[in-house]
Amino acid sequence: MRKKRAIIYDDEPMILELLGQSMEMFDYDVLTFDKPVVCPVYNDDVETCMNVKPCADVMITDLNMPKMNGIELIMKQAARNCKMDRRNKAVMSGNPSDDHRREIKALELVLIEKPFSFSTISNWLNECEKSIDLDVPVGVIRLHKRKMTNIDIKYMIPSCNGSYEATVTNISACGLCINTMGPIVNEETIKISTELPTSCQEATVKWVNIQPDSSVLAGLSCC
Repeated sequence: MRKKRAIIYDDEPMILELLGQSMEMFDYDVLTFDKPVVCPVYNDDVETCMNVKPCADVMITDLNMPKMNGIELIMKQAARNCKMDRRNKAVMSGNPSDDHRREIKALELVLIEKPFSFSTISNWLNECEKSIDLDVPVGVIRLHKRKMTNIDIKYMIPSCNGSYEATVTNISACGLCINTMGPIVNEETIKISTELPTSCQEATVKWVNIQPDSSVLAGLSCC
């Protein structure tokens, strides 16, 4: 059984540290970021999140953040196929306006007001944990921004003979997603024979998802 995972977004270092330490006391693996760059929907070019697993069990986002506020982030996640249960997302603010309060209530989110108390976090996590299933795995967190692409490549798998074709649908300095009709094996390392904009010529398959047209979408890590 895996450990519970929490993601926190806040541009105040002291808040990140305090909240992170509080949640670690509840046996959470806590990932903290000063802005939600690891979330695919933070990139305006992304029309839908391609992750096949939720990134975490619970998420707290500050209301006032760069590029988009916390409410906008959660709304874009909902519109772009986020796999995380929206009931387990909270918006944090030290001075929310009446309009923001109404938006948060309409989205059925929890508002955590600063300064927050230990009991506030505890009570919220207790509610969230009613819907957390630790037998369901969480996905890989991408720390590098990905760019949407349409690059045809050829790749080889050591356990299979021959060369196979795929299309790179998005790419970053540390990974890429491909769509292919050829074989692809989870957790195996493949060799890419086509030159790419990054130095990624060898990659490990981190997840595989069969599409309705029988093609395969796969996430590869080059790091």
